[in-house]
Amino acid sequence: MAETRRLNFANAVQNCLTSGEYSDLIIKCGDDVYKVHKVIVCTQAGFFARAIKFGGKETQENVIDLPDDEPKVIVALVHYLYLGTYDGEFSGTPPEPEQPLVINLGARGSSSQLLNHSKMYAIADKYDVTGLRELASKNFTLACKIFWDDAAFATAVDHVFSSTLPTDTGLRSIIIETISNNMTLVHKEEIQAMVGKHSDLAVGVLLKKAS
Repeated sequence: MAETRRLNFANAVQNCLTSGEYSDLIIKCGDDVYKVHKVIVCTQAGFFARAIKFGGKETQENVIDLPDDEPKVIVALVHYLYLGTYDGEFSGTPPEPEQPLVINLGARGSSSQLLNHSKMYAIADKYDVTGLRELASKNFTLACKIFWDDAAFATAVDHVFSSTLPTDTGLRSIIIETISNNMTLVHKEEIQAMVGKHSDLAVGVLLKKAS
């Protein structure tokens, strides 16, 4: 009975997102428009809560425009706010509520998830989204275990070390651990380029191997 009620509630929340019923806030990104609910998005994302309380245009029109973000990232963010998860393939299709993202890995997944999880980690930090950093970090770890030998790994490394501060070790430590456990990676030109570009990466791997 309790499980049935939980599923009914999750479906009701998803239907509100899909239908836009009872919406009291609009989020825009490029050509995409999301009719959302303040009680859902503002209680989980500090940026949206502050934007509404600020008393400016966002408060008067109940519209928040995100022109500088990738639409695929924002749709994944909206899905997370309503469903507690997101699609690592950035397909735009809502995932099942509260289902672990590992269902998208393996044979049916693609190495593009490495960069996508990195972007979700960054967007969680940008918009102060409760729980999303932890989920993106977990999913990034799983993706690294599967796709560490893929060319996409270097692209994800570059994004992580370019988009996070040295003090933010969340994804950085995962990358350093991955390279340390798979030292054949250092023979790849693209990884050598990343080591040359990001000194923190080189130091991190050296310290890891020395410990």
